[in-house]
This record gives sequence, C-alpha cells and structure tokens, in this order.
Amino acid sequence: MDEDLESDTQQVPVPVALPPFTIEITKGNERLCFHLDLVESGDEEGQYDFRVEEFYVAPAATGEDEDVPASVYASSGKYIDPNLHELLFIRYLEERGFNAKFCQDLVSYATHYEHSRYVALLGKIKAFVSK
Repeated sequence: MDEDLESDTQQVPVPVALPPFTIEITKGNERLCFHLDLVESGDEEGQYDFRVEEFYVAPAATGEDEDVPASVYASSGKYIDPNLHELLFIRYLEERGFNAKFCQDLVSYATHYEHSRYVALLGKIKAFVSK
C-alpha cells in the first residue's frame, strides 16, 4: 500500500509548449523556407532541437504579400539525404543562430506564454461560473 501512495505523490512532469515555427532566409528575390517542429533532444532530458518538416525556395515576400505561389515545389524533411540534411539544415541554420540554445529559448518563451494564457483562462472560467 505504501508503494501506491508513493507512486501517487510522484510529480507529474510540467508540460512544455513545442510550437511549430518557420524560418525564412531571403537573398535577393528568393527566400529559402523551412517549416520546423520542436522536438525533445535524444541527448539530454529537458533539451530541445528542431526537425525540418518541409522546405522550399520561393519568391521573396513583397510588402504584405507573403503567400507562396502554388507552383512552388515543397519537399518533406523526412525524405532528404542525411548528408544534405547535415549540410543544409544543421550547419546552414546553426551558422545563422538557429541552434540548441535558440530552441531552448523558444521552448521557454512558448511555455511561459502558454502557462500565462492558461492561468488567464482559469480566471475567466472562475468569473463565468461565479455569475
């Protein structure tokens, strides 16, 4: 019975926000776009990395028009050659500051934001129920 009490008192892990995000690098009249997901790093608990979901080259955004033409070919990050993945995704993005620290900072920011929105929602629910 003590084991049941002990397992009940173990802390539930704190939820973290792992939002998808996009990186666009513009050169001249073109932009290289990456749609990424944040994932837990296999190296250490509490560390995060990114996974490329999709990538493509599109015309540069002009003014408020950020839409990508339907004719632009996009490829899934799942099917890319491992060497190209290392060169293009990892090195290229890390050279521009998109590294493990960036991922950690993004997770911290998003988690804090989600937590504050959740607390605000609970306050609204309390106010609604007490009417």
